Amino acid sequence: NRRRWWFRHKSKETSMEPGENSSDYSAPQDANPALVDHHKSPFETVADHELRARVEEELREVAEPYLTQVSLGTVKSRITRGRDALRKRLTGYIREVGAEIGVSIEQEDGDGRHGIKHARVEVTS
Repeated sequence: NRRRWWFRHKSKETSMEPGENSSDYSAPQDANPALVDHHKSPFETVADHELRARVEEELREVAEPYLTQVSLGTVKSRITRGRDALRKRLTGYIREVGAEIGVSIEQEDGDGRHGIKHARVEVTS
């Protein structure tokens, strides 16, 4: 069983040494042996954490009418209004520290809204 498992999983391994593809189960000859770190840099992690903390702080300030049992249509309209209010409240903050954390504000579009560029803010529970 161990031998069978080893041969099945050996094909998923890639050699770190160029030209060391002598086994039938190794990676193709044209595979790129370079290691790539797909994780965020420590700076990006801290910047995301700081921005997330600020968004959560602003969300704690949401007025009581936005927290009650209401119909789906009302929820959708309040989400839209809430996003607009949050955008307005965070615009000054983004202008102040945005360059430091890699976030910028796009120009106003036709309906008076600003967009945030190069940022993805996730608020999870």
